[in-house]
Amino acid sequence: MSQQDKVIYFFGATGDLARHKIWPAIANMYRSNECFRIVAFGGKGPQPESGFNQWLKDVLQGQDIDIDAFAERIDYHAIDLLDHEAPLPVTLNESQTSVFYVALSTHLYRPLLERLSQYLPTPNCRIVLEKPIGTDLQDGLEIQKKLRALFTEDQIYRIDHYLGKRTVQNLLALRFANSIFEYQWNQKYIDHIQISIAESKGIDERAAFYDNIGALRDMVQNHLVQLLCLVAMEPPASLDPEAIRNERVKVLRALKPLSSHDVVRGQYTAGSIDGQPVKAYREELQESTQKNSSRTETFVSLKAEIDNWRWAGVPFYLRTGKRLPTKCCEIVVQFKTVPHPIFQNQKTFGSSNRLIFRLQPEESIKIELFEQTNEDRKSVRPSKLSLDTHELYGSSMDAYERLLLDALNGDPTLFVREDEWSEAWRWVDTVLKEWEQTATEPFSYMAGTWGPTQSISLLARERRTWEDPNS
Repeated sequence: MSQQDKVIYFFGATGDLARHKIWPAIANMYRSNECFRIVAFGGKGPQPESGFNQWLKDVLQGQDIDIDAFAERIDYHAIDLLDHEAPLPVTLNESQTSVFYVALSTHLYRPLLERLSQYLPTPNCRIVLEKPIGTDLQDGLEIQKKLRALFTEDQIYRIDHYLGKRTVQNLLALRFANSIFEYQWNQKYIDHIQISIAESKGIDERAAFYDNIGALRDMVQNHLVQLLCLVAMEPPASLDPEAIRNERVKVLRALKPLSSHDVVRGQYTAGSIDGQPVKAYREELQESTQKNSSRTETFVSLKAEIDNWRWAGVPFYLRTGKRLPTKCCEIVVQFKTVPHPIFQNQKTFGSSNRLIFRLQPEESIKIELFEQTNEDRKSVRPSKLSLDTHELYGSSMDAYERLLLDALNGDPTLFVREDEWSEAWRWVDTVLKEWEQTATEPFSYMAGTWGPTQSISLLARERRTWEDPNS
């Protein structure tokens, strides 16, 4: 197959996400001899193609790739999507697989779809959309309506790159291929589950985008909710994409309505990260946008409950935030304590086991057990058994690379279906509306800490504590 048979039309090609995630993934695909060409569209940033080529060299600096040869596959265009008179250099035909990759701010989705309506998408066309799609449920539904006017559902790929991580796929294998876990994967044996996505960085150059979105839209209703679905879903009838996605939807529909009483939102103030002073969110925002006040949350923690037989009474604690002490993503499955701990110091460590899925910065799976100490046969100590996926498999393709290849090859398994998307939005939408109506301020937390003290209280009132990702 020649590179002319597969074309990626990349909108948002000079944005922050493109710089840090998408171009490195595309470069890896090129290095692996994948055949495709790219038509890239940028707004702000480099204008002429020569300026873009230099920008791309800076982005891919240090990678083992012939950037000049790679750049020959790319046609770059600086465009203004709001200028409806300027044509888009898009050519579609039946023999070509065309993927529209959309990594734009959500307010540009409708102008882009209006521009694409001038073309007649072929059956081999697909569109990949980055989150969030819309600013709330109603806004998103309007975008979905325009999408469905141009594309069928099997042509629409709503991306969540966490679904492309190897450890996430291993989570399903660990559950459904091992009876030792699946028989205990329920309310009888599990006390609670924690899912954390922490970032040590601030808003950087994303200030204008982020202040209109916030952590609940940016992280909770997609990344965290999708991870919750994978942890909680029932075994699918097969590995068919629709069978897997059907089970994820069932989890979303079983979620109890989210109450603001069970949600904590925060915004970071000045502090330090790794011993270096960092500014408050509002200071960074003012430097980038001249805006000196904001109620946008940079941190969210919440308690979710699933109203079904498997999970009745098991809380799922979710949290995410910026300017936290470290960058990490973890899923911690906390098993219940043994009925009668007989070792004299077992309560010192807590008398229960934990299963820990680490998705970043490194990917690993650990189970925390207890073993007898050498010094005293009446005492135990915690010990971890580890499945280090990096050591086991070596370097593997990045999540974005895996998902881009799936989109090119027409595999929707790791993408979000419309009913998944709408159920996730519906779940958080009531809280967003309440925040808007009450106009309450987010709680403050110092940069370099694990969020507001109210987040600790969210678990403490049920005699639980957040797990330390550094432990």
